[in-house]
Amino acid sequence: MSFLGVPKLRRRLSINTLTETLDDQELQCGGLTRRLNKVEEELKEIHEKIISEGKQKDDLEILIQEATEIIDKTRKNIEENHQMVIKAKEDEVKLEANGGRDVISLENKKLCDKIDGTMEEFRKFRIEFHDNLKQIKTRLAKYEYYSNQKSNSNCEISNGDLSNEKCESTEINV
Repeated sequence: MSFLGVPKLRRRLSINTLTETLDDQELQCGGLTRRLNKVEEELKEIHEKIISEGKQKDDLEILIQEATEIIDKTRKNIEENHQMVIKAKEDEVKLEANGGRDVISLENKKLCDKIDGTMEEFRKFRIEFHDNLKQIKTRLAKYEYYSNQKSNSNCEISNGDLSNEKCESTEINV
């Protein structure tokens, strides 16, 4: 199966979304929130670990601030999308009260379009969510790596071993 010529966004949206319902999307909101909370806890643990080891550098704190901003923005987007899905479920109830998707009327057409648009927006948001998680984890890894790198700047790498287990930082007291 070849995806040549198909935009990446469309490829990612088409996977496992054919049978998705609004109830599934509402459940996914909770799952996305849990994943975001897990990443936020990871961020806090790494930050506290770096501070407790005394390796904190002010110039690297911007990475933590950026990650925190992305987390806050993503959490806000999750809430907005959750509210959007709840409203779409209410519209679906109205649609069923009007006779369902099979009854042809202008009001039903508008409700169907609104529900389908909501579902599509949520799918796009899920992709954005995963991209945001990657950005957060990248900043986290950079922060941890550079914090350790700066404190171990006088290390020797022997025999191609890149681990800094034998390295010691040296301090010069004046």
